Amino acid sequence: MENGENDIRMQYERHTDVMHVDLAEPKPDARVHAIEVGHWVGFKGRVIARVGDDGELFGLTIMEFTSVKRTLHFRYKAFAWKQTLLLVVHAILAGLALGEMRHHCPVPA
Repeated sequence: MENGENDIRMQYERHTDVMHVDLAEPKPDARVHAIEVGHWVGFKGRVIARVGDDGELFGLTIMEFTSVKRTLHFRYKAFAWKQTLLLVVHAILAGLALGEMRHHCPVPA
């Protein structure tokens, strides 16, 4: 995300109601861990972060996205859902920067 929000790619799968948010492409030899981070942003069990060994956030997978989007709209009425989703991304980045990732057992993706 160093180059700004233009690097964020979002892909919605309507048939599974899953939103994939891609922030960075991991290097071919990178180890990527899938960590449940939904509890950091109020969606326990519905947000999975893809994180490298060094704490770099590669992306998010948001399950039950329609429900998450509706909740975001009601909580943050002033923002469009894409802008609010950026707040979620920044909250997760802050948690990773503060070392919250160490409290979870990473599962290789």
